[in-house]
Amino acid sequence: MTGPPPRADADDGIDDHGTLSTPEVEAWTGITFRRIDAWLHLGLIPGPASIGAGRPRRWTPDQVRHLQLVGRLVDAGLSPAVASRVAALGPGAHEIAPDITVEIGP
Repeated sequence: MTGPPPRADADDGIDDHGTLSTPEVEAWTGITFRRIDAWLHLGLIPGPASIGAGRPRRWTPDQVRHLQLVGRLVDAGLSPAVASRVAALGPGAHEIAPDITVEIGP
């Protein structure tokens, strides 16, 4: 995976609406379109805004960060479903099973 996802106030190429296209999200997170699409269809990641039929999905910086965290947790060995639930909890220590705690930094 590449560097951290963009922040809405950064001068990093995010369009005027503060969103990224799916190819830009792939570049930021290192997660393939196929995996993003599968997780989206399974409801494991929050859906991006769609401008209309035939228009590309647009992802907010917070959605990109969530997606990147899910990807990192999956790479660490969690199932996509558990990774999604843990990522949604946000920063902090979270017990995901008896005696198993995952700590997510800010």
